[in-house]
Amino acid sequence: MKGKRLLVVSWSLPPLLGPRSIQVGRTLKQLAANGWDCTVLSVDTDSLPANYAKDNFLAEHYLQNYQVIRVPAPPWLQLLNLVRRILPQFAPMPDNQTIWVKPVLAKVEALLFTNTYDAVLTFGHPWSDHLIGLEIKRKWQIPWVAHFSDPWADNPYYFRLSNFQKAQMETFERSVIEAADMVVFTNSETADLVFKKYPAEWKTKAQVVPHGYDRNLLGYLKKNDFREGVLRIIHTGNLYGLRTPQGILEALRLLKEEGKLNEGLDIVFLGRTKNREDYIEFCKRHGIEVVKFMPTLPYLESLQIAASADVLLLIDAPAASSSVFLPSKLVDYMMFGKPILGLTPNDGVVALLLDEFGFPHSDPQDEKRIAEMLLGIWDKHNSRGFDFSQKFDSVAERFDIEYTTGTFETLLGAVIAG
Repeated sequence: MKGKRLLVVSWSLPPLLGPRSIQVGRTLKQLAANGWDCTVLSVDTDSLPANYAKDNFLAEHYLQNYQVIRVPAPPWLQLLNLVRRILPQFAPMPDNQTIWVKPVLAKVEALLFTNTYDAVLTFGHPWSDHLIGLEIKRKWQIPWVAHFSDPWADNPYYFRLSNFQKAQMETFERSVIEAADMVVFTNSETADLVFKKYPAEWKTKAQVVPHGYDRNLLGYLKKNDFREGVLRIIHTGNLYGLRTPQGILEALRLLKEEGKLNEGLDIVFLGRTKNREDYIEFCKRHGIEVVKFMPTLPYLESLQIAASADVLLLIDAPAASSSVFLPSKLVDYMMFGKPILGLTPNDGVVALLLDEFGFPHSDPQDEKRIAEMLLGIWDKHNSRGFDFSQKFDSVAERFDIEYTTGTFETLLGAVIAG
């Protein structure tokens, strides 16, 4: 397997239940299937506090054909998590996983004493994974690919960080980008945002590999029949911070007041919703009986519920300017071949992609537009007017994990070849 040995660092990996963990596990499984020999350093999930969600199915499905070395997290991680919630200005940078850097580097040194690798691959978030890659690059000069996904120092949602902490983020990011041989993003808009503050010649390091969906998961799911007079809209995943259901609930309130709220609607929010009781009370106060909040479920169960949807709902945070975030949830939704309703900034990556599909979208806070979209979707659904299959397939195939990993391994090969 000459030229295809990877040393990978990713805190996030199954059985951890989260978007980054799933995407990393999915990519590594496909790389291994394509002949790459991957050794992965990841956190020992048994060392984590109990509030870290885990799912054994994810481990069974994605931890295949590559070696995983588990490095325990130091026992004071939970204390740092508490500090970050209560006194964020005193939290370590770039994240609490910075306490994991030294134990991993000690493991790396032991591995490199008896093994050679053609390249190092680090996955952030957490960003501390890239600090590990930076030290490996400085000490051993192995070709290094840093996978960013989202923006780092340019993230507009760092509301609670001090100016000093933001400056630290900028310093860390610059050091990583300067040293890395390649920096991978999930869309070109994020790459442009990050690299606009650096020398133009650095931009050659930026490459794009989208998130990927795993169509093999469909084999675990039951098919659902069309239901006359019922329109089921489902949102999967957690809602917190600026990502809230308030916009669509306000739209339902408008429809209720205008006598246009059809009781055949069935809107489900699956996952943890911050201030959930407040939203339930809002629905009761306005006589909205078509909304249901469900807790986080095991991964396969959540997929089965998503598969039962007539329309899948995506909710993003509002943005004052163009949004560069491409949530992996949107890509996962593609697997189901269902219409997608997007509550997302009108100027952004998600809106552009939904336009390619021909799916409706609205600013998350535009309740009138959201109400109009709900009425339009109801009419199309009951007339069976969702005819999008040809356009859908041509766009969605770019996000199949086999296709995206094929792009990724070509880039890895180029880095190794120098």
